[in-house]
Amino acid sequence: FAILVLVWTWLRHTESLSRGASIVAAFCFSLIETTWTTFVLTDESGKSKLTLFPKTLGHSTFTQWWANVLYCPILLFGYRRYCDSVFEIYNMTDPTQQFNYRVMLFALNVWLLEIIEGFAIILLIGKNVAWYYPGRDAFFLGTIKLGYLVPWMILGVVIEYAWESVLVPAGNAIGDYWLPIFAAMWLVTQIGSTDLSWVRTKRK
Repeated sequence: FAILVLVWTWLRHTESLSRGASIVAAFCFSLIETTWTTFVLTDESGKSKLTLFPKTLGHSTFTQWWANVLYCPILLFGYRRYCDSVFEIYNMTDPTQQFNYRVMLFALNVWLLEIIEGFAIILLIGKNVAWYYPGRDAFFLGTIKLGYLVPWMILGVVIEYAWESVLVPAGNAIGDYWLPIFAAMWLVTQIGSTDLSWVRTKRK
């Protein structure tokens, strides 16, 4: 029932563009996370090291895909609207300056996403089965990691450059097809991971 309420709220407060862009963003982040966890190995103490010859492929979760697709309208469009309102208040009209501020603050935007999504999952399921950050720089029950400041800022740069060229066109193209995409992902979720656990694929 709670999931249905979340989807209804998502539909009630989004339009075709933000729905489509959120779907694209959720798929892209699944790919990013899988790539990251393939080549960056993190031990239980939170220390990470780069490996060029991984023994296993990385992983993501269906839970995180659903959480991201429902929250990304805020991460993407809500964030830009908030920044635009701040720019207007302080009469900040230089596009380069606006770009720099959105990038510098993007890590805060992601950490807010992780806190809200993480605790929502804990509330609904009992634990965060989507991700967990170990280490001394991890906070809020392992939902955020301060050491990822630079990677999140880099993601902010990517989104800035992809906004007009990828996110907006792709969002407009698939936004009206959210229902079959949701239906397909729901089916894959049930077949692929009924317990909502990590999705791992070992390299042969």
